Amino acid sequence: WGAQQAMHLAEWLYTSGYISYPRTESTAYPKHFELKQTVAMFRNNPEFSSVAQTLLSEGICAPRDGTDVGDHPPIVPTKSATRGEIGGGDAWKLYEYVCAHFLATVSPDCIFLRTTVDIQIGSETFSCFGKKVLSEGWMLAMPWAAREDVSLPTFVQGESVNVLRCDLTQGATSPPDYLTESDLISLMEKHGIGTDASIATHIENICKRNYVTIGSGRRMIPTSLGIVLIHGYARVDAQMKEPAIRANIEKNVDLIATGKASFDLVVSNALQGYKSKFEYLVNNINRMDELFEATFSTQASAAKPLSRCGRCNRYMKLIHGSKPKLHCAHCDEAYSLPSRGTIRLFNEIRCPLDRFELILVQIGIDGKCFTLCPYCYNHPPFDGVSVGMACNTCTHPTCDNSLTQRGVAPCLDCETGTLVLDDATKKLDCNLCNCQVRLPQNVHKVAISHTFCDQCASRKIQVTFHKDKNPLTDGGTTTTECLWCGVVLGAMIEQKSARMRGRGRGRGRGRGRRGRGRRKQQGDFRTNP
Repeated sequence: WGAQQAMHLAEWLYTSGYISYPRTESTAYPKHFELKQTVAMFRNNPEFSSVAQTLLSEGICAPRDGTDVGDHPPIVPTKSATRGEIGGGDAWKLYEYVCAHFLATVSPDCIFLRTTVDIQIGSETFSCFGKKVLSEGWMLAMPWAAREDVSLPTFVQGESVNVLRCDLTQGATSPPDYLTESDLISLMEKHGIGTDASIATHIENICKRNYVTIGSGRRMIPTSLGIVLIHGYARVDAQMKEPAIRANIEKNVDLIATGKASFDLVVSNALQGYKSKFEYLVNNINRMDELFEATFSTQASAAKPLSRCGRCNRYMKLIHGSKPKLHCAHCDEAYSLPSRGTIRLFNEIRCPLDRFELILVQIGIDGKCFTLCPYCYNHPPFDGVSVGMACNTCTHPTCDNSLTQRGVAPCLDCETGTLVLDDATKKLDCNLCNCQVRLPQNVHKVAISHTFCDQCASRKIQVTFHKDKNPLTDGGTTTTECLWCGVVLGAMIEQKSARMRGRGRGRGRGRGRRGRGRRKQQGDFRTNP
């Protein structure tokens, strides 16, 4: 049975007069507590008479540790009873434990002899340990806690022994097991969450709300709902999942009880703090909604793996819908993606900042195309950058897919964006508007050059033409020119992109100069890769 049932049994034993008040935090007996008289109650009890008579004849030992809160003594028996009087069952088990524990607290120490043997084999030292109980002490009252002897052969210091066998074993560490109810109670007490009177209720509540289930050994196994809830709080406000907030309330209540704090002031501060956190949660609840949708929606169950998570290196599933997202089941994190376009993996290339695999987004059959890192898209790594940062606006200095490396020339339509080259499709897309510049069909391959145009400061591109459709007159097939100002390439771009180039090359160069002045906003093309 769990903590809540144990509390119900303890309350029944208390109201029936068998034990003292169970909802107490005292762990030390008051100075004038009649320890000897309480032990004497069990002199004729068939279950505890042997231990009680031994303590009365040899003398009881006053406990050394504990805290006396002052309201009630620790939980102790108040009346001697037998199994038949209690009625057996779980109530008797709890009463038996309370009695045995009380008798153990006034018993002498357990004394045992520990033996250590160090054996030198070559340059290595091996140790073995033995243990022998000399005086059982308090373990007589709690035999289930008794320690078994560990026997060792008799050795003489400095003697030589024969090594019969050497084994080399290989193993791996295992993850920690789930917390038991007692483990959780200990942690709650350590962090100052709840009181002895309320902790059992807290544990019962998280079970009723399906945040955890109780497994074998009273281990508390988190449910999907519980895990997503905690991760959702972490996405919105990490403090909401930490014990400090509740512990601070408990601490202030204790200050009220001792007269060190004003009741009205504590209540006012608590309400103000929780109100601000509630308002922040409401305003950012979409972050939690995304995680719940990615975990519990019908679309999530049909989702297929797409790319690897940069944290755990496991595959994340692509969840389609009006708001597509990638969900990592292991990390229980959801990453929003653009609502328009076809989404697929981009050659298993990873972001150098967070090791997430890049995603390729293509809008329409022949439309705008760009790459993004799922993590950077949701959590921009640079100051002053809003959510939704794709690789074509990233200013990372060395990433092959960033604006710094792929940016070619200023956009002539929006005048603030940058045309970014896509090698595969042989086209350039503006990173801020829908402008698109297509290279001629006779281009075989294209690459970015590390040289710049002297007239408009745009980055030159290296173009290789098909041999049978080569416009170059010098016999070669490769040229490195400015997209706007090049003699060969500029004329071909003007013909293929008349709508964007209709203003004339002169104005294109002029806008290129002004674009150079604005380049500070998106990274200088002249930065060496």
